Amino acid sequence: MSVPLLFGPYGSGQLPANIKDYGVNARWFHGFNEESFAACAEQKLEACVEFKTFRADFEEHPKLIPIGADGKPIRYGRLVQGICLSQKDYLAEIEEQLLAGMKQFKPGGIWLDYLTYAGWFETSQPDLQESCFCRDCIADFCDFADVDARTPKEILTGYPEEWTNYKCRKIAGLALHYSKLIKAVNPDCVVGAYMCPWTPDEFNGALTRIFAQHYDWLAYDFVVYTPIIYCSKSGRSPGWGRW
Repeated sequence: MSVPLLFGPYGSGQLPANIKDYGVNARWFHGFNEESFAACAEQKLEACVEFKTFRADFEEHPKLIPIGADGKPIRYGRLVQGICLSQKDYLAEIEEQLLAGMKQFKPGGIWLDYLTYAGWFETSQPDLQESCFCRDCIADFCDFADVDARTPKEILTGYPEEWTNYKCRKIAGLALHYSKLIKAVNPDCVVGAYMCPWTPDEFNGALTRIFAQHYDWLAYDFVVYTPIIYCSKSGRSPGWGRW
């Protein structure tokens, strides 16, 4: 597979007229922003879209709040990602937004963001909560794993590995679905994903256990992984990304 080498900044601000003199051939920006696409066309840069998937305003959409291990909606602050993935109407809205943007524009790349279960990893002391244990998600898990479990406690004590695998397969399945939608409209579009930057063993395996991002299982969907390495936010040293 031949993947084009894309190099450039993120953001919607104005770029210098001679930006291509520095080897820049692309720029990344949030959403299907018409002005950003026009700016890319003017400077002959590939337009790369950061597309929001599983992040929403919980105050506006309380039904999307995942259910925690205590049977109540999870704790959340100003920053949180991940929704209850049994909310099919909202998933349909995400798909409609993606398809509409792909049909209106021709991006050089799409990077799926917030493609995880609930949490927030851009902090030095993350509040890691198991989710989602709503009635529909529990029923879906039982069908997937062929087990009989009715409560979060039964699942986490009796089937922790199966629960993690279920969540990872759920994310990977949706990722594959979105990737196919993108490729059906524009086969040349590079499909990437923004990833939790932790190693598999950090925070007791939270990369898969909490966020459900399994690199191997997502490899069928994406050609580019982009770990979100924010040293200051994450309380890490500047050399952290080197690893």
